[in-house]
Amino acid sequence: MRPQVEARMTRECEKAMGSVESNFTAFRSLCSEIARPASVCVVQEVERNGTILQVAAEALGGKPGPESMKVAAVCISRLVETARSSWDQQFPAR
Repeated sequence: MRPQVEARMTRECEKAMGSVESNFTAFRSLCSEIARPASVCVVQEVERNGTILQVAAEALGGKPGPESMKVAAVCISRLVETARSSWDQQFPAR
């Protein structure tokens, strides 16, 4: 299941980045880099909570529902926390 989630996340990210100016094309490669840990988190979270059927039904419906939003919130929080040390090194507070 994770490879399919990762591929979908990469496609959606690239679609969103498609409107970015050409001098920002390097950002498109970030889509696949972000999709891997994000897809791992999504799969782990739906398995942990036993919400795979609800999330799948919401995905098939084409709109994120409450269960999908909970999973997204948890994963965004985890990814931001994981990236914090790297972010702080790149952009130190003054």
